[in-house]
Amino acid sequence: MKVFLSICFLAIFYISFYSCSKDIATVSQSHTTKIDTIFPKSYFPTYPGSWWTYSNGATMKTDKYVDLRYNKNDYRTTPEYEEYVLPRLLAKSIFYDTVYVKGYSLSTCGGTCGSYFVPILCDPNGDCGEGHWDYFSGHQWSLAIWKTDTSVVINPTIYSHTLITLQYDAGYFGIGMNNAEQYWMTREYYTKDIGLIKREERNTPFDTVITTKFTLVSYHINK
Repeated sequence: MKVFLSICFLAIFYISFYSCSKDIATVSQSHTTKIDTIFPKSYFPTYPGSWWTYSNGATMKTDKYVDLRYNKNDYRTTPEYEEYVLPRLLAKSIFYDTVYVKGYSLSTCGGTCGSYFVPILCDPNGDCGEGHWDYFSGHQWSLAIWKTDTSVVINPTIYSHTLITLQYDAGYFGIGMNNAEQYWMTREYYTKDIGLIKREERNTPFDTVITTKFTLVSYHINK
């Protein structure tokens, strides 16, 4: 997701940092709701001690669970925090440098800041999360499921129970381009109990050239 998860995360960092500075000033008036540990889901099993290596030379790994607080409210109102314990994923060259995993969504914020999680894949039941507006690029990124419970071959390995997610710009739908399968920008493959195994991209929704950014080489799930 080169556009969505690199450019968009820069915007998230700025918004979260600004929100964080406001929150600290009123933290004495805030309310915190403690929530139990959010454990990884089957198509993105980021358990601490797990790792994945990819054909682009990158290694993604989860080092530990981290206690985090996120503000649900706008910075102009009294903060209302939710406290999570989330896996911390070191994901440079795959998603971002360091991210925090909440199910099938990621956040770059590792402290007391605004709650902003970006969905990276759809749940097999069809829930793809909410789309997100990218103020820098002017794109409104959304997700859609292309295939569920399919098999993918990455020589010589066959990955069964694979879910394929499409990322597309929902803004194009307003001009008649209402087919995510046709106008996607990023296509990602997630295998049950393994995680991300492949990413493909193209430069525009009209591009016929599809580039494989990386494929999975090896992995270890410390479940």
